[in-house]
Amino acid sequence: MMNPKISLPLFMVIILTAVFFSSPEGNAASATGRSATVKTAPARTAAPAPANASAAPVAPPANVDTLKLSTSDNDEAGTLPERIDVQSMKRRYWTVGNEDLMDVVQNRQYTKKGRIEAALHYGFWSDDPFQDQKTLGLSLGYHVNEFLSIHGFYSTISASNSGAYTQAQDALRSTATGANGSLDPVVNPGKSVMGAEVRGSLIYGKLSILGKSIAYYDLNVALGLSQHKANIGSSTGYFAGFGQQFYLNRSLFLTVDYRILFHTDSFNAPPKTSRSLTTNWIQLGVGVFAF
Repeated sequence: MMNPKISLPLFMVIILTAVFFSSPEGNAASATGRSATVKTAPARTAAPAPANASAAPVAPPANVDTLKLSTSDNDEAGTLPERIDVQSMKRRYWTVGNEDLMDVVQNRQYTKKGRIEAALHYGFWSDDPFQDQKTLGLSLGYHVNEFLSIHGFYSTISASNSGAYTQAQDALRSTATGANGSLDPVVNPGKSVMGAEVRGSLIYGKLSILGKSIAYYDLNVALGLSQHKANIGSSTGYFAGFGQQFYLNRSLFLTVDYRILFHTDSFNAPPKTSRSLTTNWIQLGVGVFAF
C-alpha cells in the first residue's frame, strides 16, 4: 500500500497537470512545441521530361507564297502598305529569256506585236543643188514582233528651181555664145519614189518632258530597196537609215525618219547624161495603229 505522505503530493501534481493542459494557454504551448519538432521535407525538383515526350504543337511558318499585305481603299494618306503579289514577282524573276513575258518585265506601255500601222509623211528630198524638192506620201507596215517590222511606202516629189539654179542660169547666159545665150543648167527632177524596207526596233525608252510628263519612244534602223521615177526616165536603188517614233497613246504616234538613198539617173536632155545620185531624205509624219 502506497504511503499517504507521498501519494498526496503526487495526486496534486497529476491534478494540476491535467488542469494546465486543458486550458487554452496549455493547448497553445503544446502546439508550439509540436510545431517546433516538425521537420520540413526537402523540396522536390521536377523530373526532366523524357527525350521522346511529345512537345506542345507549334504553328508552322506562314507560306511566303500566301503572304499578302492588305490595304485600304480609304488610305488617302498612303500610310498603309501596298498589296504584294508574290506569285507574280516569282514568275517575272524566272521568265528571263521568254520573249512573250519579257515585255511584262520591261513594262512596255505600248506594244506593237501583230499590229498594222499607217502613216502620213511630209519630207525634204535633197540630191540636186539646182532643185528644191519636197515629198508627200504614205507608208504601211506590219509588226512581226516588238523588234521587227516590214514596211512599204510611196511618195510624190514636187520640185522647183533653187537659188543655185538661177545663179547658174544667169552665169551661163552671160557667157554663152549662139542661140541668143539661152543655155540652162541640166536637171532631171524626181517625180515619185516607192519602195520596201525592213525595220529593227533596237531601243525602247522613256523621256521626261520638263519633269511634267513621260514620252515613250522607239528607235529603229532600216534597210530597203527603192524605185525612182524622174521627169525623164526611172531607176532602182537601195537605202539605209534610222527613225524614231513617239507614242501619243495606244493608237497614235509621231515619227521622224532619215534615209540615205543610192541610185543612178540616166536621161537624154540633150546632151545624154548619166550620173550617180546620193539622196538625203528627211521625213516628219503622224501615224496610227489600225488595230
